[in-house]
Amino acid sequence: MPQIKKWQWALSMVYVCGKIKGKTRYHKLAFAVTKLTKGIKKLGYFDDWESKDYGMFSRELQREIDHLKQSGLIITYTSKDGTYEIFEPSEEAKEELKDILPSVKEYLYAIRQLNDAYSDVSLDEFLHGMYSRFSEFAVKSKIKGRILATDYALRQKDSKTKEQLLEDYDARLKLSKMIGLEDVPKHNPNALYELAGISSKKIKLKHVDVVELVSEARSSDT
Repeated sequence: MPQIKKWQWALSMVYVCGKIKGKTRYHKLAFAVTKLTKGIKKLGYFDDWESKDYGMFSRELQREIDHLKQSGLIITYTSKDGTYEIFEPSEEAKEELKDILPSVKEYLYAIRQLNDAYSDVSLDEFLHGMYSRFSEFAVKSKIKGRILATDYALRQKDSKTKEQLLEDYDARLKLSKMIGLEDVPKHNPNALYELAGISSKKIKLKHVDVVELVSEARSSDT
């Protein structure tokens, strides 16, 4: 498979997600893709991550975002509360990506699933999960203290169900693959247990220990 150009990766992210809410979320989503999607770095995906004012940041990604905005392939507008920029693909985006879409289908699917899992989660909650799991990329963050001092990502009614966001996504992804689901359920406080319930119904084997199945999915290698 040939190397994919950086601008194509940056544009394909917006294309498959439909929209990305804010530059900070754009970078964190791309970082999560780098860390959680096997083999994507070999295809020219962004890998120049460094710790900046808001955590994980890629100079290459930002450069491509700026170019895509200037070329009109990415359309931006300000959120209703005026606090962040929203990124959407232009009508020409699909035409520009048509030559690469079939060859990177599985990677784009992974990007869309990650975005679907966290697009409705507050930025602070998303950052909490990222900072907790990849602390080395949060050392220069100006908001690290506030994010990590608050239990956004860990607050649950039952302490036994507490999950870091990214760990929860990993577990749901593995479980989904194991039982043949096409989509990974969106994040919610009971996501693992709901998926476990789906598992027991889908598998239709009474002797399957769903709790054990969840535990194995969480502990096995990706």
